[in-house]
Amino acid sequence: MDALIIGGTGPTGPFIIEGLVERGYRPVILHRGTHEVDFVEQFEHLHADPHFADPVREALGDRTFDLVIASYGRLRLLVELLAGHTDRLITIGGTVYRRQQWSRPANETAQRETAHKLVSRVQETEEAIFARHHDGTFNLTHLRYPNLYGPRQLAPREWSVIRRILDGRKTIPVMDGGLTLESRAYVENAAQAVLLTIDQPDTSSGKTYHVADEVTPAEVRRRVGR
Repeated sequence: MDALIIGGTGPTGPFIIEGLVERGYRPVILHRGTHEVDFVEQFEHLHADPHFADPVREALGDRTFDLVIASYGRLRLLVELLAGHTDRLITIGGTVYRRQQWSRPANETAQRETAHKLVSRVQETEEAIFARHHDGTFNLTHLRYPNLYGPRQLAPREWSVIRRILDGRKTIPVMDGGLTLESRAYVENAAQAVLLTIDQPDTSSGKTYHVADEVTPAEVRRRVGR
């Protein structure tokens, strides 16, 4: 079985690829080629920028895949380009919600601040990709990642504190008196959520899942310990 993963060298990619191999898939990684990770170098790579149609179309050619995981790039563009290349598609986006009172993490009943341009675009993208599920183009599952932490994270969560220490600052501001709670996920845990959707294609079909660690420590606890 062939599985295409768009991205694959970011925080969760290597863990997802490792899980694919354990499940009997032959991973094919499509990414820009800017970042390489030792573990994934042994697999086939397609180098193309997943933000633009022509390079992705050229890289895919007439190939088909048993599974595609789109963890990077422009999802609205990719769902159109991937039509005919796979029946099973897992997409990964982000969680963007209206700020809750006392900065509590959003739950399933939270409303999105669609007046905000970025949030509105995220909402439009999700509606567009699920339209391709409803018309039968794909068996599609969408996952919403929170801020990730762990190996290869894009923005180390401790940097705002470390930078102030390096600058010799004596105080560290914290939101809401240090009681801020933000959904986070360790990179390997987030990858496991993707793998669970692979294992249960019928149950996860047409579903959206929020990914987050079970325990979210308050900012004050994390920062005082530094």
